[in-house]
Amino acid sequence: MPDEDIFSIEEVEIDIPEKANIYETLICDECGETTSKHRIKDYDKKNLCIPCYNNFF
Repeated sequence: MPDEDIFSIEEVEIDIPEKANIYETLICDECGETTSKHRIKDYDKKNLCIPCYNNFF
């Protein structure tokens, strides 16, 4: 089968997405795992990842 019957080649226009936000990495004071700053919860002056934070409640 000829390529022309299988493939269609054409120019397209696309919207390029914005660059992803890069957040600082912090260490959970409870388990020691590295976690993105926007996913850290502050509890009793400690930086806690979400699973450790949920363990307190």
